[in-house]
Amino acid sequence: MNILYITAGVRTNSFEFAVLKQLKKNGHKITIVSTNMDTYTGGKINQKTNDLQPITIDEFSTYMLHYNLPVSLGGYSKNASKLAKNIIEKFDIIHISSWYYHPAIIFAKTAHEKKIPFIISAYATLQKENRNRKKIFKWIYDSVYTKKLILNASGMHSVGSQETKAYTDLGVKLENIFEIYPSISKEHFIIKNQTEIFSKLELEKSNSQYLLSLGRVVKRKRIELILNAFSKICQKNKNIILVIAGSGNQSYLNQLKQLAKSLKIDKNVKFAGLVLGDEKLDLLKSTKILIHAASGDIHPLAVEEALTMKIPVVVTDCDMPEIEKYDAGIVVEPTIDSLSNGILELIENQEKYEIMKNNTEKLVNEEYLVEKQVKKYEQMYEKTIDDPK
Repeated sequence: MNILYITAGVRTNSFEFAVLKQLKKNGHKITIVSTNMDTYTGGKINQKTNDLQPITIDEFSTYMLHYNLPVSLGGYSKNASKLAKNIIEKFDIIHISSWYYHPAIIFAKTAHEKKIPFIISAYATLQKENRNRKKIFKWIYDSVYTKKLILNASGMHSVGSQETKAYTDLGVKLENIFEIYPSISKEHFIIKNQTEIFSKLELEKSNSQYLLSLGRVVKRKRIELILNAFSKICQKNKNIILVIAGSGNQSYLNQLKQLAKSLKIDKNVKFAGLVLGDEKLDLLKSTKILIHAASGDIHPLAVEEALTMKIPVVVTDCDMPEIEKYDAGIVVEPTIDSLSNGILELIENQEKYEIMKNNTEKLVNEEYLVEKQVKKYEQMYEKTIDDPK
């Protein structure tokens, strides 16, 4: 197959890129259309490239469209339409990663006009909690584009049952929805260089008695819930440490630090800021339990990453039934008592902890590995090409 992948920003260590690399390894031709936006910082990159001529990124032919307006104003790219018309008929199928940026809308519209089948991945952007982020901007996009775009799509890629329901609520037929979990490439989980993350946090690397919260530090991640639950754990174990890794709004971070102080656990809580690459892997490798209490997350990558590093998890409602199926962690209600009790259950029951730790590998190998997941992508593409709407 000749596949065109549309994304807001290229990250070569992402699960999306792992899927594309595996598809290429399986003999498919992959071309990427991206933008000159850094999806971590929101800043611009590759300013000097010609956005109508491809460059090579990690073996992939990639078009880097320039934004002429910031994303907050729609992310308009004046060359998106020209590029779409120039290249889109060369491809068997188009896969669009989300759509809250102008090039995605243009390529979906052009694909529909040219009768080229296209698939959309929402990646949890339809969940209420995520729609509230940049609410006015998304309301404008939703009012003008979203429903028409989704109903014109040949298929919808879902990462979980909650997302499938969001699609059906918008009128998508179940037979046009394909559930595929985010994929893991084990080559991304090899620590290549020593890091200073433990000295920065004033932690002993050999200390396995610390807990980790990993992800963006924003209100929907319910870090307050984690801190309140952790304060109850500290009453039983005064030496335990909680590491909160991730960047966020400074005023919200200040609120969390003040809460930790008011709960008298500030000496046991370390705010690591944004951690990437080897630093993140170093933290994951040495932690005891990953805690994830976000609202509106569907198959969060932080949880998959922890499981890949053989770390049991305690999570709330993140649409990951396989955790209980494989007995690789504990799923709890999003309350202080439920969360603290779930964490204590793993801390205090070493036998249960070891069983869950051993089960993480089976879960990852059977449910997340890119070598297996990519077969589902191939089936999704083949079915969509053979039976377009």
